[in-house]
Amino acid sequence: MSKKTKREWYRKSHSFRLTHDDFHLYRYLENYKGTKSERIREMLLFALKYEPIIKNGKLDAETQVEGYIETSENNEKLLEKLNELEKIIKSNHDELMNKTFEVSESKEDEEDEMDESIENTNNALFESWGVEF
Repeated sequence: MSKKTKREWYRKSHSFRLTHDDFHLYRYLENYKGTKSERIREMLLFALKYEPIIKNGKLDAETQVEGYIETSENNEKLLEKLNELEKIIKSNHDELMNKTFEVSESKEDEEDEMDESIENTNNALFESWGVEF
């Protein structure tokens, strides 16, 4: 390859024609919301990646292991995120329960103080009139 070819290989465009049997492909590309060119490129990259599988008609061991590892890693990440969320939820729950308990206690304290204040006021009033109990 010449230097010019090496530097500009990505500027090369390719075209192809659909055959009479490719109606489903035509309909798919026509209904695709993105650019047809980009979608065709993605489809070709996918086909290249899985060509050995398609040719053999089965998954080879390496592809199976790669798929298993990807799935396992994704599952581990999901479990970690779930554990983090569980901790956050528990922390929020505990904090809410503590605040609820504190509010409840402070209301009871306020009620006790109010009751005591009313009783003291009543006693002072009766004493000023000279009534004793």
